[in-house]
Amino acid sequence: MSGKNNDMSNLSVSAKNRQIEPAIQRLREAVKKSGTQKEVANRAGIPVSTFSEYLSGREMKLSVAARIADACGVSMEWLATGREPESVLPPNLQDVEAITEYETGKRLSMTDVIEFPRYDIKASAGHGAFAHTENAAGFIAIPRFMLPLHLQNAVEHTIGLSVTGDSMTPTLSDGDLILVNTKVQSLVSGSIYAIRNEDEILVKRLERHLTGDIEVKSDNPRYNPQVINAKIARRLWEDSEAPLRIIGRVVWRGGSAPM
Repeated sequence: MSGKNNDMSNLSVSAKNRQIEPAIQRLREAVKKSGTQKEVANRAGIPVSTFSEYLSGREMKLSVAARIADACGVSMEWLATGREPESVLPPNLQDVEAITEYETGKRLSMTDVIEFPRYDIKASAGHGAFAHTENAAGFIAIPRFMLPLHLQNAVEHTIGLSVTGDSMTPTLSDGDLILVNTKVQSLVSGSIYAIRNEDEILVKRLERHLTGDIEVKSDNPRYNPQVINAKIARRLWEDSEAPLRIIGRVVWRGGSAPM
């Protein structure tokens, strides 16, 4: 799926084709299961004409293949090799069949996962409330035992998003996956929220002032805070057509630890 390398350059044209063809078949299969060519191309941020060339056998860079895999909701490893990704569990847990959940004392299978719909931030931006009817770019599958009980019971109102930029470092890093509870009825001051502002999605910390104003803060001190006046603040979760609207509260983060 990547560009040329030494192994491929030593193969004849027919041998190269035999190695590339299965990957193209997997790509076509992934696209068929996740939407139309146009939908997948849009989610991956690739021109439809270029995407059509990839489906016909054109080689692609690893970065492009990764975006397509994400748009189709499949792993990069499966798309490139046909193999399912190895367990993400640490070595001391990979042979364990079940684990006792701390909050309930129940025995949970290590293979029992919860899937949350994952949305492309760019595809989800726009006017109107953030709708579950929009096509998800894929799913985030998380082992049940890794999630607190309140998240296990809130799947219906929880979505996955990716973080872009460094405005929330060190709390959230570029590329982190976050779970957002969309059942928002009031503001928990000091918590982190996903906010739709016109045609973009922002992830910021919100603090309510005694005046009713809401301060929009970045954890990275390089970014200055902004203030939403009380009149507009009251519409953040009441008016689905408002240009500024709260999508939900960030309740879980997955990614690398700050270095």
